[in-house]
Amino acid sequence: MSEIRNAWGFTLFADDLRHEVGGKTSLMGIYQLDMIHPLDFPITIPKFVMLIKYYEVKGAFNGDNLVVKVFFPGDAEDEPTVNMTVAGSFRDSVEPTYQPDADSERILNVTMPIVISPLTIKEEGFIRVRVQCGETITRMGRLMIRKLRDSDNIQFIPSPSASPSPFSQPLPAAPAS
Repeated sequence: MSEIRNAWGFTLFADDLRHEVGGKTSLMGIYQLDMIHPLDFPITIPKFVMLIKYYEVKGAFNGDNLVVKVFFPGDAEDEPTVNMTVAGSFRDSVEPTYQPDADSERILNVTMPIVISPLTIKEEGFIRVRVQCGETITRMGRLMIRKLRDSDNIQFIPSPSASPSPFSQPLPAAPAS
């Protein structure tokens, strides 16, 4: 028998987020499966963004608070790097922007951008995002952070604001003419 899901969602992991004219949100440098870095850990990156999109069936959780927890590699299970509470009373003030269709299910949508700048990551592993509402814990996504492997076919172009590249070598002299 399948379980009825009253909450679900996802997290997009990126390098930057911008709020644009016309109500748009733009994410730059969206990570797919993992973040690959050429340096040994710990590493510091200039900026890291998580755009959390949380959905729940209206009325499923009444006044329960949302507790957003983000665990970085090396965090203990009871000590996430990010531990943020959204008061459950926010549900009382939510009204649909447009009149719903007669056959529409009432879904509550919460968008939570989290920007950390700079971010130091202690060790290789997963960033895990969880939202707890009452006794329900919703897994919102994870991202592996790891060191570049010899088998990876990736080229790095160092950023002026990033840590010094281990590949820094003087350019060869131009041939004499």
